Amino acid sequence: MEQRDVTIIARHDLAIVDLENLFNNPQELRRLKKVNPGLEILCYVNFFEVWGNPIPEFRPFGTKLANTINSQFPQWLLKDGEGQPVVFYEGMKTLNLSDLCPVISGYTYSRYMAEILLENILDDKVWDGLFLDNLYDEVSWIGQMDLDQDSVVEAKTAVDFAWYRGVDSFLSNIRDAKGKKFLIFGNHLSLFYKDKVDGRMLEEFPTLAHHDWNVVMRMATQWPIVIIQGQGENTAMAFNSSLLVDNAYFCMGNNIPVPEIMLAKINQFKKLSAKQRGKLTYNSDGSYQRRLGDEIITVRP
Repeated sequence: MEQRDVTIIARHDLAIVDLENLFNNPQELRRLKKVNPGLEILCYVNFFEVWGNPIPEFRPFGTKLANTINSQFPQWLLKDGEGQPVVFYEGMKTLNLSDLCPVISGYTYSRYMAEILLENILDDKVWDGLFLDNLYDEVSWIGQMDLDQDSVVEAKTAVDFAWYRGVDSFLSNIRDAKGKKFLIFGNHLSLFYKDKVDGRMLEEFPTLAHHDWNVVMRMATQWPIVIIQGQGENTAMAFNSSLLVDNAYFCMGNNIPVPEIMLAKINQFKKLSAKQRGKLTYNSDGSYQRRLGDEIITVRP
């Protein structure tokens, strides 16, 4: 984040900011709140992976974490049935968040990471919440895994249940330490962890995993808050979809501000009273509509 970005970011209601800015740009990060005291800032964390080599520049926290795990806790790197590292995203090393992760010095990876974040990142008052990338409740779709590193591959159902338990424990540690007012969001649409997570991000709406608009919107309405991301040719559809419900934020791609015309419309609709916000209706032609003030929002999935 550079100084010129602050004014642009501060015009929004919610910002998801990489944790490295706490070390690289603390002055700009704090200036966001001065420009817009109402802005809610979520700390972006990818607790699913660490960087491989070469580690990108200007990532002091990520560099130290990767070096520490590689040198002191290599057993926490996720392995397949042949003992080889599991790769989900090229250039990254996937970590074992399950509760079958080997215990080293009294720690599994999920417990270690929770404590590291609480002590070194989330204790800073600039954060209103935490945004977890790759917040999965099942990972068996990636491939075979040996979670406890006993040279025996776990069954898919066992992998997913162990993963769920490990992540659930991680979330419990964060929630217990930070309290109910601290926001926790996750990337990946799922109905799991609802007792500990406030909302979900629907990346590349209607999401990469779920392409059915109707299924996605039904799941989205089950959360207190969702973030609907518009990209490419789906941008207008995603924007209008976010206006059909009252629990959605709208965002663009990474490092892209919401266009002025969309921001103006959002700010206009936010001023409407409850009586001026119509109910969502379904039409015989397969479209969905909702009246907001004098305007009718329409989506044709």
